Amino acid sequence: RRLTAGQVEHTVADLFGIDLTLEVEDERVIAYRSNISTSVDVASARGYFDLASAVTAGADLARCETSCLDWLLDEVGLQLFRRPLSADERERYSALFELGTETEDERAAAGWVLEAMLQSPSFLYFDEVVKEDGTLDDYSMAARLSLLLWGRNPDLALLSRAENGELSSKAAIEEEVAAPGERV
Repeated sequence: RRLTAGQVEHTVADLFGIDLTLEVEDERVIAYRSNISTSVDVASARGYFDLASAVTAGADLARCETSCLDWLLDEVGLQLFRRPLSADERERYSALFELGTETEDERAAAGWVLEAMLQSPSFLYFDEVVKEDGTLDDYSMAARLSLLLWGRNPDLALLSRAENGELSSKAAIEEEVAAPGERV
């Protein structure tokens, strides 16, 4: 399923400090917003494109003074995709960054990568990974908890718990849910 407009907006605000409205109509199931069965039409694609362009234009890319590509791949990508980037994704975004630096400076190249990430299915769609025993992997559990409870992508603290395998037990999940959150 696709993230709701609110979930995308909250994530952008959390990561970049930019409050924008995503001009995409969410599906409604009774009183709840959802995007389980609606496809992306031309108007929605334009809404995602406009949001990515606005975020890229307004994002503070000061981190790009040093280790710009590492920051994009290791921190921004992790938070947007709710998991570490795959080797193939890292390769593609690195190639896009290198292409951008051939014609423009590193900040502009970073903008290309950021804009591509914000329009990626890995950001816009909720993609869960199931382990052999039928349970969600820790990154998928972190994403499910955060999107369901707080309406935004997991923060670095929750993603760190996922990386360390700390969301695999019922007790750990209950602890995360019961913890007073700064995420709200």
